[in-house]
Amino acid sequence: MAVSFKKPPINEVALGYTFLVRPDLLIPHLGRFWAEIMDAYPNCQHAPPIVDGSDLGVFGDLPLPRIWFISADNTRLVQLQQDRLIFNWRDVGEGRSYVRFPAIRAEFERVRDIFQRYVESVTGQPIVATGYNLTYVNIIRRTENWSSFGDVSVVFPDLSWRGENRFLPRPIEQVWKAKFVLANDFGTISADVQPAKLVKGNDAILKFELTAISGSLGGRPIDFGDWVQVAHDWIVHSFKDLTGDEMHSKVWLLEEGGE
Repeated sequence: MAVSFKKPPINEVALGYTFLVRPDLLIPHLGRFWAEIMDAYPNCQHAPPIVDGSDLGVFGDLPLPRIWFISADNTRLVQLQQDRLIFNWRDVGEGRSYVRFPAIRAEFERVRDIFQRYVESVTGQPIVATGYNLTYVNIIRRTENWSSFGDVSVVFPDLSWRGENRFLPRPIEQVWKAKFVLANDFGTISADVQPAKLVKGNDAILKFELTAISGSLGGRPIDFGDWVQVAHDWIVHSFKDLTGDEMHSKVWLLEEGGE
């Protein structure tokens, strides 16, 4: 059964893929690629590269930067470096409703296809995908249903506090991490709960991330279409499975069907 919420606490969604490092993909190439998507992403900035053990190309003694291509309203972001491309949707706090996943997936695939055609046209070599990733970032504010980490089990039933008659007082912070295997041996899904504060207002919140990362089948790449459907379904159902019924019914408004 499909799971959906009318008011999900989603702050950001990131869908991307990694590919074999392209030392032939240099800063001038990235600049020329920007022209291919500039109508939708007119702004850009640099960011440090994401490094996870891959041998990224270098410029002098420095790794080549990650480039952010940003939409005019700041809600959409394309991240690009020598071994990965990621599309992000972000809640920038201006009253816009959450963009549902089919639209996020469609925009990722549109930008990915433009990028792959561009790279092959200028280098003569295709992009070779090595993995996929999907992350949902949820920002959970304190409500009348829960106000401290002592009653955080209202939000996350697996994070219970064993009553008051004990030496320690109620905790002021808790961190929780777990990892699970996706269906069909399609990789893993990680859950990460940690305290945080909003940049605006400095309000204390819970940041709840769910990240699916692809595996492989006998060394063969998993078909993206097959993988992303499983990954999205598992993230949505995992969110429901790891959070409390009271939050579902009174805060996020669980409904049957939907995306």
